Amino acid sequence: MSKPILVSTIDSSLPLHDLELEFKGAHGSKVAFRRSASNHFVLIDDQPVLYSENFAAKLWRLAKIPQEAMDECVNVLKDLANELQSGKSLKISQINEMPAAKCKLAEVFLKNGFEKKEDELVLRKEIK
Repeated sequence: MSKPILVSTIDSSLPLHDLELEFKGAHGSKVAFRRSASNHFVLIDDQPVLYSENFAAKLWRLAKIPQEAMDECVNVLKDLANELQSGKSLKISQINEMPAAKCKLAEVFLKNGFEKKEDELVLRKEIK
């Protein structure tokens, strides 16, 4: 298994012509993706396992993620904080169309530096 990587939906190296414009989420719901600099896929072995909209404000799990890759998937999403304006926090409001803090995946985010703020998961951006 390769390391998870984060790829913007506008990245020219992403073979979007090979990907369907609509995926089934891990819970069976339809997930349509849009090309945008703020939308990303997390890929493992060139397969999308997570889809992120608006700098991870909303996430969808697209496939089963091996337990040994979960922490690294969160870490690549944390890299999005570098793209946010100075002083802003990375806030996840929804995971799989549920309040982020109530989703089972929240445990992995909390273990990796996120905090619960009501129904959201928040990662404070360090200002350098």
